[in-house]
Amino acid sequence: MHRYKAALIRMTMLGLGAIVPPLLFATLSWQLSLYNEEQRLRNVDNLVVMRVDDTLRAAEDALKALASYQVEPCSPAHMERMRQVAVNSSAIQEVAYTLPDGRKCVLWGQDNVFMGIQDVNFGTDGGLEVTAGIELSEEGGEKVLLVRYGQYEAMVREWRFMDMFLQRPAFIALATLNGSLVAASPSFPQDVLAYAFNPGPPWQDGRYISALEQHGNWLALALVPRQSFISYLQEHKDSMMPTMLMLAMLSLLLTLYLMLKPRSLTAALRLALRRRELEVHYQPIMHLESGTCVGAEALMRWRRDDGGWISPEEFVPAAEKSGQIIELTNLLVDRVVVEVGDALIADRRLHISLNLSSHDVRSGRILPVMRESFLEQGVKAEQLWLEITERVSMDIEAARDTLTKARDDGFVVAIDDFGTGYSSLQYLQTLPVDVLKIDKAFIRSIGTGAVSSAVVLHIIKMAKSLKLVMVAEGVETQEQADYLRENGVDFVQGWLYSKALSWSDFLAFYKKHQPKGNDTPWTKGYDYYPPKPEPEKSGGHLLEVTGE
Repeated sequence: MHRYKAALIRMTMLGLGAIVPPLLFATLSWQLSLYNEEQRLRNVDNLVVMRVDDTLRAAEDALKALASYQVEPCSPAHMERMRQVAVNSSAIQEVAYTLPDGRKCVLWGQDNVFMGIQDVNFGTDGGLEVTAGIELSEEGGEKVLLVRYGQYEAMVREWRFMDMFLQRPAFIALATLNGSLVAASPSFPQDVLAYAFNPGPPWQDGRYISALEQHGNWLALALVPRQSFISYLQEHKDSMMPTMLMLAMLSLLLTLYLMLKPRSLTAALRLALRRRELEVHYQPIMHLESGTCVGAEALMRWRRDDGGWISPEEFVPAAEKSGQIIELTNLLVDRVVVEVGDALIADRRLHISLNLSSHDVRSGRILPVMRESFLEQGVKAEQLWLEITERVSMDIEAARDTLTKARDDGFVVAIDDFGTGYSSLQYLQTLPVDVLKIDKAFIRSIGTGAVSSAVVLHIIKMAKSLKLVMVAEGVETQEQADYLRENGVDFVQGWLYSKALSWSDFLAFYKKHQPKGNDTPWTKGYDYYPPKPEPEKSGGHLLEVTGE
């Protein structure tokens, strides 16, 4: 079931990896296209205002040229001069001159147009006064811009502001800051003109993509219907498809790479601890003489997503280096309390062995955890063996302090993997130890004639001289078991008897091999706190002690 779930997760990730990036790309492409279109419309606004400013400067230059011409006002010569300026100027059409008595002389008789110039909208730095939104006739129609310089006035038609080439069309409108419409492109939506330049909140209409910009004395509005913009994108979608397909392929390949790439052990362990995926299995500890089971060593097991197992020899050192060992130990204690606590209280002959990390031993923080988790729940301290591994170096002084307190509490202290580490003799000479566990590397050499096979006998003699209880690890053959029994080893564990079991399987195993009566071989043959004679001094790695 777990394997199918993992496969389903992988398939889902592949699907998302192939679909989500193109969708994101399409969304981002739409937003980018929308942004670019708004920028284009802002540029159109700028072009309109630049055209207006250029026209006003040209009109100002023309009127200033007339003002500098000394001739009798409204005389034929004056009118001819006005006509020449109007014809030669690209900015103005109609020109008028106001006499002192208020009468006007107008080139082409459109005197009524200049009546509205009394209501000036704004003035320029060059002295030009501007009035916008003047209609050519009372019936309404074309609006014009009127300008005045001194006694001269001129009319500028709106088409000059709208007459520009755009690669893609847009509706354009121009107004003064007070909202007076100056000009609009012929097909500009009339319903928009009715309220686009009204004072109040900025104009918005979901039917259009627009840009309303203020430039100096002008408000410029450029817009395109949203639907026509979408149609434009659809016409050019073929240019985007190769990019989307390439992105989908790259995303799929990246997803496959990330899925198939081995995750770092530290990161994977962090995730497994968060999900509490690690399990505890129990390796039975057997009494050699009677063949009964007296307890078990609690071992962390980590199952992969594919159903395989990650060895503790891989993830425990990684947890030590990354600082995750505290979480790992806490999880071990929590699981053992839940699974084994009631059984330990019900059967005082049973014991459980727990492995401590160098951090646990150095800091001493594990002792309050053990007291709260086990002793306060009714488990006896002597039912709990605390194992320290001999393969890692540790602060001997800090370790002695912690282990002394542990023995004072009644816990049994064991050295695991003895003979394979850095300071075998120093550990025995310095630390308060009850149990010595012989590493499986030495047990495996029994009967092989290997040089290391002789070391087993030296370790056994040393343990006897120090009155330590012995446990041989990794016993896999009857020959090994017979040799250990003949040489006085008390307890063994290994595949000859059983592999590490889940708690339910161990409980069934224990019921078949549990000790008879109320006492275990442990309590019959040994004191929990044997006296420790001073060991003999030696400069070697292993101290051979003959006799007892």
